[in-house]
Amino acid sequence: MRTTCAAKTNVRFTEAHLSLRNGDFERAEMQLHDCTKEKRANTHPRPEVGELALRLQLNLSKFEKPTPGELAELERLHKLTRTLSSQDLVMIGMHRALNSVGQIEKAQKLVQDYVGMYRRERGALNPELQDIIGEASQEQSLTKFAH
Repeated sequence: MRTTCAAKTNVRFTEAHLSLRNGDFERAEMQLHDCTKEKRANTHPRPEVGELALRLQLNLSKFEKPTPGELAELERLHKLTRTLSSQDLVMIGMHRALNSVGQIEKAQKLVQDYVGMYRRERGALNPELQDIIGEASQEQSLTKFAH
């Protein structure tokens, strides 16, 4: 039963993330609301971390930066769930949230740790996560070249 609930929640978060990525903020907000209702029936931290990551991305689209408390809670929940599957979207949200408050190195380190040590999916990396890793690699190359 838990797997079915988790799978359903992952689909809903993915749909909301796609709406957000496509600029349909109103639809993403409604889908997030649906995820939140479903989350109440599930005590596992996976839906909670997904909801918070998506909520922070929605807020960033409205130019609202995350609070230190929200970032701390997202990181805490991430540490509880990072070894579970389907965490790519959470990492994207966490990376964006940390970047928005100037914690760029921390964001890059968390993504590198996730991809290098904790990611369980055998499939391809989410394209947005690939872009994040590619940008970090370019920045490191430019920094080394400049010194």
